Amino acid sequence: MSSEEKTYFTTPVVDIYLENHEEHQAKDEEEMRRMMDFVSWIRSDATAAERRQLALVLLVWGREKAAAWAWQHLELPGEPPSTTTPLLSSPELLCAVTSWDDTQGFLTWNVGRVLARAGKFAAARGLFEQALQRQPQPSTPVLTPGLAVLRAHTDQSFAAVLIELARENPALRAAAAVAALESLKSMEALNMSQPDIADACSNAGAAQAGCEQLAEAEALFMRALQINEALNTRGRLDKNTIIALNNLGCVLVMQGKLGAAGGARAKLEDALARVLSVQAALAGTRTHAVVLDTMGLLLDAEGKTLDAVTSYEASLAMKKKALGPEHPSTTATKQRLESLKLKGAQK
Repeated sequence: MSSEEKTYFTTPVVDIYLENHEEHQAKDEEEMRRMMDFVSWIRSDATAAERRQLALVLLVWGREKAAAWAWQHLELPGEPPSTTTPLLSSPELLCAVTSWDDTQGFLTWNVGRVLARAGKFAAARGLFEQALQRQPQPSTPVLTPGLAVLRAHTDQSFAAVLIELARENPALRAAAAVAALESLKSMEALNMSQPDIADACSNAGAAQAGCEQLAEAEALFMRALQINEALNTRGRLDKNTIIALNNLGCVLVMQGKLGAAGGARAKLEDALARVLSVQAALAGTRTHAVVLDTMGLLLDAEGKTLDAVTSYEASLAMKKKALGPEHPSTTATKQRLESLKLKGAQK
């Protein structure tokens, strides 16, 4: 496989905000707990204006119940706004709020995440850069624990969009690799949560694979998988394990490790089985589509072009529904499918 061919790594920092509405609804309780944890540290560091922005950010992500909870918990005056607030109706309008008193870059970072969710990676990159400029450097003596965590999350988001942009622009691959590895080191130094470390490993693995450092990528993806499998024993949702299996399967395909024990086929078949399990409830979602993309990559490598076409066709239909026909991920699958059909016709 040439370095110019697309691969289908899932970068979790972006992917977690690319889920469709049904996936979000299925995870209300988990998301609520995460938002409450987020509030616990911003509460001590944020100004009154930034506290109000936190509640608005919750609305940005469609977490209306969490926003109402935050509004009350942070002792903000008046009634919380609803999701019908015109300012929150689109990423373009959201960009206007970056002129607010956002000295810590918290709102700017979240607006960037909204743009990344919409597949507008170049615009997201610009906002993440703005957020990083507003946040203190990691070496700053006044950096509080809350701001250190915010900085680390912003670094991770920035690395993720560089990885996405590097798919189309090879000149960004080295920068993406540096940013992703620095993000991982930062999160390790802060002793951040295992899910955060797993996501950072996945991003660093994707960046290393983009630079054709496949052994390094495999090791990072394996670490992400091991972390997520350990978390699953404590009842965590299986989606991140599926992503980790997909990423590892993809880099194994790139190395020609296809059907042997522990090879790509075993990983991808495991991922698909988990997607289709009743507990995962991920059938037909973007996660399902991404695994089908990688399965198509494997089938093509095995010389099964027609089967690969079928896999990509199923993925494309799912992505059109979940992300829309113009999303970069949808476009990438469409291009790969067209290439395979042409290849099949020439045989």
